[in-house]
Amino acid sequence: MNTSTNASTVRGPGTLATAVCLALAAGTAAAQNLEVVVVTATKRGETLLEDTPISVQSIGGQTLAEIGALDFDDFMRRVPSLSISDNGPGDKRIVLRGVSATGAGTVGLYFDEVVITGSNLGDDGGRQPDIKLFDMDRIEVLRGPQGTTFGSSSLSGTIRWLPKAPEYGTFSGDLGVRATTLKESDTTGYQYDGVINVPLGERVAVRFAGLRVTIPGYIDGRFGEDLDEESTTAARAMLGWQITDDLEFTAMTMFQKMDLEGRTSFSTENLDLPLSPTLNGQPLPSRYYSSDQSRPFRREDIAMYSGKLIYTKDWGTITAAHSLFDRDSEFARDASAAAEVLSVGALHADSTGVSLIENPQHYWIRSSELRFSSDWDGPIQVLVGAYNHNEDRTGGSRWYSVDPRTGRFGIDSVDFLHRSETTHVDEQALFGEVSWDVTDRITATAGIRWFDFEVGQEASRIVDFRSVPGPGPGHQFEYSESGTTLRFNLAYDLNDDWMTYVQVAEGFRAGGANDQTAASIADVQIPAGFGSDSIVNYELGMKGALADRRLSLSGAIYQIDWTDIQVSQFADSATGLRFTYRGNGGEARVRGAELELIAQPSEVLQFGLGVSYNNSELTEDLPIPTQGLDGDPLPYVPEWTGSINARYTHPLPGGEWEAFIGGDWSYTGE
Repeated sequence: MNTSTNASTVRGPGTLATAVCLALAAGTAAAQNLEVVVVTATKRGETLLEDTPISVQSIGGQTLAEIGALDFDDFMRRVPSLSISDNGPGDKRIVLRGVSATGAGTVGLYFDEVVITGSNLGDDGGRQPDIKLFDMDRIEVLRGPQGTTFGSSSLSGTIRWLPKAPEYGTFSGDLGVRATTLKESDTTGYQYDGVINVPLGERVAVRFAGLRVTIPGYIDGRFGEDLDEESTTAARAMLGWQITDDLEFTAMTMFQKMDLEGRTSFSTENLDLPLSPTLNGQPLPSRYYSSDQSRPFRREDIAMYSGKLIYTKDWGTITAAHSLFDRDSEFARDASAAAEVLSVGALHADSTGVSLIENPQHYWIRSSELRFSSDWDGPIQVLVGAYNHNEDRTGGSRWYSVDPRTGRFGIDSVDFLHRSETTHVDEQALFGEVSWDVTDRITATAGIRWFDFEVGQEASRIVDFRSVPGPGPGHQFEYSESGTTLRFNLAYDLNDDWMTYVQVAEGFRAGGANDQTAASIADVQIPAGFGSDSIVNYELGMKGALADRRLSLSGAIYQIDWTDIQVSQFADSATGLRFTYRGNGGEARVRGAELELIAQPSEVLQFGLGVSYNNSELTEDLPIPTQGLDGDPLPYVPEWTGSINARYTHPLPGGEWEAFIGGDWSYTGE
């Protein structure tokens, strides 16, 4: 059984974060040299991190457990060049190497072989999902475009969550309990998690893991205190079957349910205005206020299913994988101000327009991949594969009045607008890489990916607040595109401890459709769709070890050129309503550097340091000048990020247990 205690932390605003963890754990003292880290980032099987000539970082499951990592925000500060704009659970804009824009996510996300990359119908960076961390083997972060091996949306990198696999012949279990206190909150959060591994003979095993967590809220509003409290339940089951010595089958199913009875946006001043929030007739006592007149909420159900067959011989490995990702989310935000204007006018606000805009989204991603990675005797190795991707999305919005007393739907609620849309995506891809050991110390790698995708969308208009033109079908749109992405890498082993590499790699993000329904009601024309955007990354990196491998260093400098950026544009109606849509325009450049250091000066003491710098700016005016001009910085991109961590262990009497104390400090710039 593991137990841990977390110091009080602030989940709210701020660019500095510190955390301290003190715990007891079963095990032995740390080895004298640094841990050997294995990654599967190249899809060529397991490779040593220090021998992988790309910028990749791996955070092990033990580290994740020790730092109390629950979600993305808890580990991302350890990764140079990785940051987020956090709009709440299930709504993350992930930024890697300074690449940030409207639309779908710019970072590819995978849970083992399951594609979970956020894809959305609005302007919010993908609304990337929050997968809770429990019973994890490791997390791998690949920095830089991964267009040849991972395809669309791995524009600036890829993040892979890898859960622990079933262990053959071993019965084991683990239980954990965690309590969290939060500054500015009147409640305490709890986390319960557990895992059990059950062998079913020598060649079959199953592994079950689950989690229940409540995260305290800290934002107060007219409907109560701590309105942003989050509750999540998750469970995962995995099967491992070693069919023969050469053939292994694994299967996984996972479910996660999240509820947030509020939202994580707030104000720091409670102005004395007619509609300012009060609680029981008194001004809010909190430091963080919600000005909402209705009660926003966010709910999300995620299900994942996957199966993988791996055939391994002396000459190489064949992998066949199929997965399904099912995400059903519902997000409602306060729209009272706009409804007041539309219903009674700005000068006659009387709370009849207190309302919510609800945005339900449901999408399924089915993906299949077949690949072969060679293990030949000789200087030439290959990776070839085929990929198929089918995606169905349904979504839209419903704008309706609410009961001012409860802030939720009531018997007198009226629909102002109700629309829906359906999108289908078909994608096929072929990819391959060839590596050549030119000499004992020089390896050249070239890769290519061909892709072809089709997007179809249909929107329907159900009702609008003017009842004109009334219910009926909306617009239909189809879009298709094909192309290739390339990668070239040259790695040079300076000696047994140091390597350097140079790489040029491309990445892309698929285009799509704009929903024209709402704009057409107001007789406003917006484009039916938009094209893909792409980047080219030029990188020079180095990895190595010193002091008898007690100190490891890795670093990279890079320049990213970004063209045809997907940007948010808008069109205005004659009555002053504004409708946003997605288009292409402008160019940008990112120049940056990353540095990681891990040191183990003694058997019981370990330090880690990470720092990154990104200068991200437009190199061409955007189509709407007020949104960005040549030389303007890209949004949501901090110029500097950094982190320091330390861990001290001490064996306890008997030798079967050890105590450790660790700490993290991180900094994220504006």
